[in-house]
Amino acid sequence: MIVIEQGFETEMSDLIVESSFHTSNWTVGYGGSVSSAGPVRDGILYFGCADNYIYAIGAKDGKPIWKFKAGGLFNESRPVLHDGLLFVGNYDGYLYVVNVKNGELAWKFKTGERIITSVFIKDEIVYTGSWDGYLYALRLSDGKEKWRFRAGDRVSTCALVRGDSIYFGCFDGNFYCLDTSGKEKWRFRTGGSIIAYQDLVIYKDRIFFPSYDKYLYCITLDGNLVWKFRTGGNVLASQCISDGLLYFGSHDHNFYCIDVESGREMWRFRTGEWIGDVKPVVANGTVYFGSVDNNFYALDAKTGKPIWKFRTSGGIWSDSILHEGMVIFGSWDCHVYALDLKTGKEMWRFQTSVKQQSPLEISDEVIVKPRMMEREEGFSEESEKYDLVPQLNFAESFYAPAIEYAGKDIYGAGKKRYDKI
Repeated sequence: MIVIEQGFETEMSDLIVESSFHTSNWTVGYGGSVSSAGPVRDGILYFGCADNYIYAIGAKDGKPIWKFKAGGLFNESRPVLHDGLLFVGNYDGYLYVVNVKNGELAWKFKTGERIITSVFIKDEIVYTGSWDGYLYALRLSDGKEKWRFRAGDRVSTCALVRGDSIYFGCFDGNFYCLDTSGKEKWRFRTGGSIIAYQDLVIYKDRIFFPSYDKYLYCITLDGNLVWKFRTGGNVLASQCISDGLLYFGSHDHNFYCIDVESGREMWRFRTGEWIGDVKPVVANGTVYFGSVDNNFYALDAKTGKPIWKFRTSGGIWSDSILHEGMVIFGSWDCHVYALDLKTGKEMWRFQTSVKQQSPLEISDEVIVKPRMMEREEGFSEESEKYDLVPQLNFAESFYAPAIEYAGKDIYGAGKKRYDKI
């Protein structure tokens, strides 16, 4: 298939490509892989797993305490703890709310598709998005729906409530702002799907979020762009801010440190593979994060120089949790690990109920909208609304890029599937 770059005109006609849009699709299957960790409360760590269980284990020693079985797998959605209840989204479309004292179900709420994001709780309201295209506002006490807002595609970020505004991102490339009754106030457009499973980062009345168009964005609370930072790959990693520096990773294999005020790059560190939906943490001048290259890294937070790394047997898509001199994270190899913060020495590991890693298939897509038309005087490519009509799909494995270039305007595409690792 021939892809015409934006603004390119053929000799035969005025074939105009208005823009390209970057998005992704993925499928995770049943297995023992862990893509999240935390929170820790009263010495207990809570996390969900692709074996359909929520686990409660000792944060000090990894000893099991209880587990709760759901109707589908837990992946991407990070558990949120509030007033003795644990909130986790599931691939079966349910938001599960579990009592942390005994691991019993308090209530659950059904949406029309998988839930991949964490919830946000404010003023007795639980906000959760779903792949069915809605953002839901639920009553905290019993999960009864108060309202829902229909976005342009899958809701793929955690919501954030600040004052009388609700912020969230969507697969349609828009970052939305609603009022607390669920009515839209404004939207900010990017060139790719916005995917962020964990809490959105807010700092000095600015919101930060990634996009599949390879940028990290910084905007004001009223939707004006402050700066955007370009990477060489898709961005869906969460960010961490410490001492005026912002840390995040990209699918271009790099981990970045940038100035939070200006968006200027301070340093970058190259890993062996993608840096996925991980949220780094900073403690005592060291930044901690994992990569799909199977390694967990500790770097000097000011210079980016490596201090130590720890290798697991699977990719690391999990965020990092600090607890009593340890850093805790999950791995695709069906374990949760706890390492010494200073040395990287393993303190304990926890094996989930299934030893086989979950099958994972990822397909990245570029969507273009060409059309035949006469070029009119004063015509602006930005004057028409972008229509998400798939024209070109290509797949890329996080193990080995499958894209091959057969010339300036022709893209050859391949697809790899990893059913068993």
